[in-house]
Amino acid sequence: MNEHAKGVIEDSSFLHPLHGLILARVYHEDQLLFQRTAYFVATNAFLMTALTLSFGGRSGDNYAFSYAVIAIAFTLSLIQIFLGFRSHRAVAFWRAYLNLIEGKMGISIDAALYDFYTRGRTETAFGIIKVVDPPARAMYKVFPWSIKGISANIVASVVVPALIAMFWIATMIIVLWKADRFEIGISCGVAGFLVLAAAICFPPSPPQAEIMESKMGEGEDKVQNGCK
Repeated sequence: MNEHAKGVIEDSSFLHPLHGLILARVYHEDQLLFQRTAYFVATNAFLMTALTLSFGGRSGDNYAFSYAVIAIAFTLSLIQIFLGFRSHRAVAFWRAYLNLIEGKMGISIDAALYDFYTRGRTETAFGIIKVVDPPARAMYKVFPWSIKGISANIVASVVVPALIAMFWIATMIIVLWKADRFEIGISCGVAGFLVLAAAICFPPSPPQAEIMESKMGEGEDKVQNGCK
């Protein structure tokens, strides 16, 4: 890091607006993620309606339109999962950046919330915030948030599209069974579940922030992103 960059970082008049900009970016990424999820669910509702109508107007054994609808819906589910992981990692990156800035500024704003989620207690410059007794259970010690890797963002961006993808896989099996192609349906179902499992089980790694200068706090070697 050059001397100019060090001087900028030491300048609190620069850190405060930078903190506000990154905090706004976090909220923007959160809103974008949930907006995509809302559009995704609405699109699937439309495709489910189209599939239902296709059965009413189908002539003979022509299931081509049904196959096309299911294939499109399943593909959209996979795309949503990929975008969901990307958005989740973007939020985690900006939160890790926030934690570095807050550590340098000696304040705890965004990190305080996740400290409260983890311990059920956090200390601020103005006082202590803690859970009400009893039963005094922290957020991350209560199901389902106690499951490692589960967060509201993951539920909205990965779990929901994964469940919808499984619905479409099951629908494909049923449609092929009705078309007297049950063996093909089982094969398509197994292939679909394998693709879905690969999309979920191999996510990108989360970010981790490391303090580069010892001046940023004695004994403070690393700052976790705080985003579970």
